[in-house]
Amino acid sequence: MNLEAIRYIYLRRVVATVLGALGLDATAAIASRLARGVFDMNTAGRKRTEARLREAMDAMATDADIDAITAAMYQHIGRFWAEALFARRLLRDCSWRHFVRVEGETALRSLVEERRGCLLATAYHGNPAVGVCALGQFFRPVHVMVDTFAQPQLRAWQHELYSQRWVQPVNRKDAAVAVPRILRGGGAVMMICEHERQRGRAVPVRFLGRTLNGYPTLGRLARWFNVPVGVITCRRNNDGRFSFTLALHATIEHASTGPSGNGADADDAAVVRQVMAVLERAIMTCPEQYYWTLPMAVPQPGDAKTIAADSLSPTPPPAFEVDHHDRDVGRADAVDAVGLTDAPRADGRELLSGLQAKLSDRREIEIVRDTA
Repeated sequence: MNLEAIRYIYLRRVVATVLGALGLDATAAIASRLARGVFDMNTAGRKRTEARLREAMDAMATDADIDAITAAMYQHIGRFWAEALFARRLLRDCSWRHFVRVEGETALRSLVEERRGCLLATAYHGNPAVGVCALGQFFRPVHVMVDTFAQPQLRAWQHELYSQRWVQPVNRKDAAVAVPRILRGGGAVMMICEHERQRGRAVPVRFLGRTLNGYPTLGRLARWFNVPVGVITCRRNNDGRFSFTLALHATIEHASTGPSGNGADADDAAVVRQVMAVLERAIMTCPEQYYWTLPMAVPQPGDAKTIAADSLSPTPPPAFEVDHHDRDVGRADAVDAVGLTDAPRADGRELLSGLQAKLSDRREIEIVRDTA
């Protein structure tokens, strides 16, 4: 047994057990106090947050407003980790409705009942872990694009978080085959959307005060498989200690399903821009629940490798190839079961020592591209 495995056992069996025994209120209070202490340290993460908030809010916010939102965001992150300890216990088949209110439920049920397949687009906002669990109750299951953590103890945490009954992870290495199969079978695939592309063809889009070079993945998948994109967030409510609202803000259809005349690439980009505009409006209604500490740009992965196309369909899309110079389709930069992929290593003092590791070492997830 190595040191990493021992650390995981300690975190899971000792720290988590003690906090779980204290109850949600006490655990959330401890996490919030620790988060406030991190805020007071004026770390690199806080400075990044303040800079991004000024970009997003322009002249609408004073320095006092920025400080208040930043402080509230750190408390939100603290509560997020506290809530993660209780999610499995509270979000059961028979009880999740007591804790999650659903906005746009009629439209959400339509996505399920039409059995066309669908993409679910979300952001680092609110509590995506709760959102994933609630969506699983509708789609039974919901498939979540993930990247497996490299560190052994984090993989163990990740596997445990994936053990929700109606949540099925799709690993990045399997995306090129799994995503087409899921969408053709009428399933739902959820992914995070606001990562920035550093190389290759991108979709320039205004997002939170800056121009983001977004990935065209959502638009291409929507076109290739003729599926809608549902824009989803799950925000924490102010009326309860473990209370959330899962919201379907919009359902976006690709223009290629009708005569647009703009060309496939333009229509793909239009889908991405619509999704990002909807997410931005949702984020700015409660900016303190957005993870402003996470930079959008992500590093390039390692060597490229080829992945065969899905062979189950008589008319498959073009073959997929993983390539870090120009990757367009099958992207797995989605949320894991707690809503966070690997993130860049923060300042050594950032966030709740043992829990901080979950926000560490973001690696960009491999993307597959159209080689036709």
